[in-house]
Amino acid sequence: GTANQTYTDSGGNEPDGDITINKSAGTVTLASNADWNATNQNLFISAGTLDQGASYTISTGNLTVRAGATLQSIGTGGLTLAGNVTNDGLINLNGSGTACGEVDAISVTSSVSGTQRTWSGSGGYTLYDLTVQDQGGTITTFSSTNVSGNLAISSGATFTKGGTLTLDGTTQNVSDANSTTQDLGDVATSGTTAVTMTNNLKVTS
Repeated sequence: GTANQTYTDSGGNEPDGDITINKSAGTVTLASNADWNATNQNLFISAGTLDQGASYTISTGNLTVRAGATLQSIGTGGLTLAGNVTNDGLINLNGSGTACGEVDAISVTSSVSGTQRTWSGSGGYTLYDLTVQDQGGTITTFSSTNVSGNLAISSGATFTKGGTLTLDGTTQNVSDANSTTQDLGDVATSGTTAVTMTNNLKVTS
């Protein structure tokens, strides 16, 4: 339909099948966390907008955003992924609010530490003030970003530098599968981080 809608989990048993957002207009806004992470359960945003509200997290398997559709989180609502991301629409994640350069308030993580999730597709991304763990694919940062797991730039993907990239895990590997050199921009590490960089990477301001 075209009317705005709200999704609320009041503690009951959430659906175990695939979740599809398919609105010709309007927005579905979360009013609670969305635990759409049963075995083989995936999230499809086929049309319209899924808004995570001010603070609610989505946990799911594969995430697909189709052309013309939008996933939006402006605040602190994160993503926990048990599968990969295919984006042909728009993913807009802005930690702490609409400005950039604020606290890295949104976490994008894998459901299994050390298991990388791949991001692909022809869609657009607006990513501000995030903490990212175990994700790989085409990445554009518009503000400082923290990575606590490995950072892998897959074949055909690019890293577009924005603010400072902070590597704050314990032992991290930063790798690139492309022949063209990737410019990571300003990179900082925590005092205990051991970082290995491989392939075509450079660090510049």
